[in-house]
Amino acid sequence: MRNARWASLLVAIALLTGQARAETVVKIGAALSMTGPAAAYGAQQKAGILAAVEQINKSGALKGMKLEAVVEDDGSTKEQGIAVFQRFINKDKVIAIIGPTLSNTAYASNPLAQAAGVSRRSLYNLFA
Repeated sequence: MRNARWASLLVAIALLTGQARAETVVKIGAALSMTGPAAAYGAQQKAGILAAVEQINKSGALKGMKLEAVVEDDGSTKEQGIAVFQRFINKDKVIAIIGPTLSNTAYASNPLAQAAGVSRRSLYNLFA
């Protein structure tokens, strides 16, 4: 059930973003707490995202495009979360960012995605 939700979310982001149609590889960033106080959540989130990406790619739903998840550790801190978002936006050129795991990290890093016009979906309230 959760993989289906991830798959739906990722397909929607990729299809609704104009950049996705012009690229062969569509990159989605995932800022996850792989270390620090929220590390227990990060491993599960990573597994779900990677499973959803695999399912989407196997389904052919993106019509010739390949979805790629770029997973980075936000360290459960605002500072590292900001650095991860900057890397996603400036280096990896992702079309969307999933995460970060913690709301305090999200409040610090979200303005970067908004300023760059990059779609973002937080994890802390994804299944609420």
